[in-house]
Amino acid sequence: MTNTSTDYDRLADKDKAPTKPAPAKKAAPRRRAAVKIDIKAKISETLTSIGSMLIITGSVKADPRIVFDGQVLIARADAVAEAVDKIAAENPAVKKALERLFTGSSYAQLAITVAGVAVPIAAAHGLVPAIAAGLFMPEGLQLPKDDQAVAEAVEDKAGDPA
Repeated sequence: MTNTSTDYDRLADKDKAPTKPAPAKKAAPRRRAAVKIDIKAKISETLTSIGSMLIITGSVKADPRIVFDGQVLIARADAVAEAVDKIAAENPAVKKALERLFTGSSYAQLAITVAGVAVPIAAAHGLVPAIAAGLFMPEGLQLPKDDQAVAEAVEDKAGDPA
């Protein structure tokens, strides 16, 4: 049996070689929702957090210079934040960079929030210096002075019907 061109045409129609799959369509890039960022407040919070960590570090290392550095940073945080905010208002590239920086800082905020719980508790147990707890103490709370104060606080709470 000889093959003719019509035989080849029939074979080609029935047994087509697999073709490459069509390339997957690329998903449209996800856009972040426009979130209004208060740059001044974020800068101030960040500098205050860094200053707090310096104070804790200086207290743990018993280095008053590091404690001083943290205190200066906290004291000047608002002034620095205001200056950076003015630059961001004048320069769109700086503003965009700062907005990107602060949009992804949820983990940093979580760390600071957890530190606000952990540091005072650690200070009450003598694990970190009391000065470190002062930065994170909720209003109206004070560290216990000694075991007697702790015992009195427990008794007061036990006798309080609230």
